[in-house]
Amino acid sequence: MNKETALNFLRAHQPMPPDDKLTKDLIKQYDEIIDFFIQSPDPKCVPLFLNSFGDGEGNGLYEQVEQVFYTFAASEVVPHLVKTLKSEHAGVRYWSAQIAMDYSVSELIDPLEQLLLNDEIDETRQFAAAALEDIPDQRVDEIFEKQLKIEQDPELVAEMKEALKRRSRF
Repeated sequence: MNKETALNFLRAHQPMPPDDKLTKDLIKQYDEIIDFFIQSPDPKCVPLFLNSFGDGEGNGLYEQVEQVFYTFAASEVVPHLVKTLKSEHAGVRYWSAQIAMDYSVSELIDPLEQLLLNDEIDETRQFAAAALEDIPDQRVDEIFEKQLKIEQDPELVAEMKEALKRRSRF
């Protein structure tokens, strides 16, 4: 495995196929590429990984992608997250919202708010709320208070109410 081969694979899989169409070969290659970039970080892989998430769990590999980002500064990841949180692909938005929980920066407020308000997948909306909770910015309280007036999902309502209580420390 070399960097160009790994980057080309990721470029060709934007996003990966849904879980029901993943082959053993694709899974094996994706796993090798995750390992490669954990061992040999390159910032070129950041947007490619963020846009590679297909619908589903990726045979458990999508959770491991987060480890690739640990070697990068927030400034190398967040600008790409801002974009992928707005992706047309549900899997990309879902996993990007999860990864956004590791970055408590105000640049993520607007795209996370849009997910919270508009995403059709409840779990994506829950991850967006969780990511927003740790951002030390008063706008997050306003977003939660506004959303609580219209939110229909009881789990999300409870999560936002608890988050507002915890956020009083900011």
